[in-house]
Amino acid sequence: MSARGADRSTVAEQARAVIVLDGGCGLCSATVGWLARLDRRGRLLFCTRGSAEGQALLRRVAPELLAQDTVVLVEGERAHMRSDAAIRIARRLGIPRPVLAVLAMLPRSLRDALYDLVATNRYRFQHAAPACPVHAARATPQRGVERPEGGERGGTR
Repeated sequence: MSARGADRSTVAEQARAVIVLDGGCGLCSATVGWLARLDRRGRLLFCTRGSAEGQALLRRVAPELLAQDTVVLVEGERAHMRSDAAIRIARRLGIPRPVLAVLAMLPRSLRDALYDLVATNRYRFQHAAPACPVHAARATPQRGVERPEGGERGGTR
């Protein structure tokens, strides 16, 4: 890819938000599929925390989150985690503001405690989930920031 093409790709990614999440969890896999279906405008990109791209993104934007085992939403140069990330993702998907306002009125400590309860038990929610859609790079290459084995851009952006 030419340097000019790389610049365009970077600009496109900055205009959208990147969700960094666990790639081995059935609940996370189901959530990626659900969000991708709801995100008809393609405002969300996805990558796994363990991927080179996920590690590089977190290292650049929020190195303190590298060791965190939580969802991270990266918008430009800002990172949001846990319930804040969930609310911002919902906003990007067009969830009505009154619903988001009610959620945002709850104290962050309560929202995050509920998020942590689900996150801690996420492997119990797993059913026979298919391979992680973030890892299924060739299935929907327009939605991912991870690179498949060939090195070309792909994934489930």
